[in-house]
Amino acid sequence: MKIALISPSPPDLYAPGIRTLSAYVKSHGHKTKLILLAGGTEHLKFGGEFVYHYSDHIIEQLISLVSDADIIGISFMTQYFDRALQLTGKLKENTTTPIIWGGIHPTLCPEEAIEYSDMVCLGEGELALLELMNKMERNENYFDTENFWFNNNGEIIKNKIRPLLKDIDSLPFQDYDFDDHYVYDPIKDSIVLLTENMFKGLFSLHPDLDGAMKPSYNIMATRGCPMNCTFCASSVLKKKFYSAGFIRHRSVESVIRELENVTVRFPSIKLIQFFDDILFSLNTEYIRELSEQYKERIGLPFYCQASATTLKEEKLKYLLNAGLIWVEIGIQSGSDFINREIYDRKVSRENVLNSAAILHKYKDRMLSPCYHVILDNPWETKEDLLKTLHLIMELPRPYWIKLASLVFFPKTGIYERAKREGLIKDDLNEIYRKPFVYVSGSYMNYLVYLSGYCYFPVWILKILALPFLVRILHKEKYDSLFTKLYNVTEFIRKGGRALRALGRGEVGRIVSRARFLMAAKGNR
Repeated sequence: MKIALISPSPPDLYAPGIRTLSAYVKSHGHKTKLILLAGGTEHLKFGGEFVYHYSDHIIEQLISLVSDADIIGISFMTQYFDRALQLTGKLKENTTTPIIWGGIHPTLCPEEAIEYSDMVCLGEGELALLELMNKMERNENYFDTENFWFNNNGEIIKNKIRPLLKDIDSLPFQDYDFDDHYVYDPIKDSIVLLTENMFKGLFSLHPDLDGAMKPSYNIMATRGCPMNCTFCASSVLKKKFYSAGFIRHRSVESVIRELENVTVRFPSIKLIQFFDDILFSLNTEYIRELSEQYKERIGLPFYCQASATTLKEEKLKYLLNAGLIWVEIGIQSGSDFINREIYDRKVSRENVLNSAAILHKYKDRMLSPCYHVILDNPWETKEDLLKTLHLIMELPRPYWIKLASLVFFPKTGIYERAKREGLIKDDLNEIYRKPFVYVSGSYMNYLVYLSGYCYFPVWILKILALPFLVRILHKEKYDSLFTKLYNVTEFIRKGGRALRALGRGEVGRIVSRARFLMAAKGNR
């Protein structure tokens, strides 16, 4: 039996969900076709909102590609809802092949998802999808398959959620076989067969200690997150489906063998990125063993994520010795009230500053750390924003700041609160179509943005943050001005980066970045 797995994926082609699903069902005798559709969109404007639809010729190619599939799966996050809806509608017009919706958005919103699809896969899909495909292949009744909802001629069948897979070592590594993998090529504006040579040019690029941009491979040693942030779907999964055993980790040997396999196959990989929510949440003994085996058998520089409550110096030293060169940490807000009462994050200013001090201690062995900050929070006052700004100014330099606009993702704690308080009127336009990477224009947001330039003089920021200036300039009537200032500043920053890259002779980096931006245009 053959399944076509479609993902409107990020431009770097990192799609661990469907790659693992593909590898798992293939290991049990089924066939798969992976279609990764980053970009290939037209920006259509309806009612003042931009909606992203795939071009007609891309849809035609897709319909042809899935013609040999017995079942079609579309996996997506909330921001890709429009595209999933368009793909499903066009496929239903041109084929009778059953369509599954899966991924985090259908899992959290199955009542909505089943209106458009034939089946919805909730939660982890490996065991459920294999059971479904086995039953369908044997012409058995499959409407009792756990983790699935079915639309059977208008009758909605809702099955229970099966327990989580405890032994994640039993899963095969991500599928990079390329025997039937397709990708949107922004240069050709076409869906093309993904070859190994082409793939080598599509790895995500990250800086090494020497500043050169190098191809990286993403891997996860864990499943699940120990935190319960109200803005994150992970906390909803724990509360709604998995009260126990949510956090699992692979054995060190499993992680190292995957990295050995992929680095032998793709010698162009020069960096590793651990994409785990919080690698530092693993116990010290695991970190020690992972570090020792990694240093001995892999030896490449790597990145990881931490939290201000889990970053401990002993763990950091083990990882540094193994090749860790970059860490990112979520601050989210400098206000303890916002972090604790709104975001349910047990993280204080002191936690953040202590972690920053530890990282700064080893600054000569690492790239500047990255700190995440969330803006556009309707419960955040000017005073809260000033606390965030002042916290950033206290961070030891150098560093860089990654900003995000708060999105009320469906069914999360912060979504439910916003709903209760009447802050959400239209889920589709206010949530599904809101890009979290673009913060709104305001005086305080612009100051926080400027603070992300760690060489911007602190004394100037302190003047700009004086209470009387904030009272005068942090007003809605000036938002358009600061939006323009933000755009001009970003243009200057990106132009400077391009010129520096040209000066170093990194033409390949600029070409890769252009390809990335072309593919990413539909993700904005």
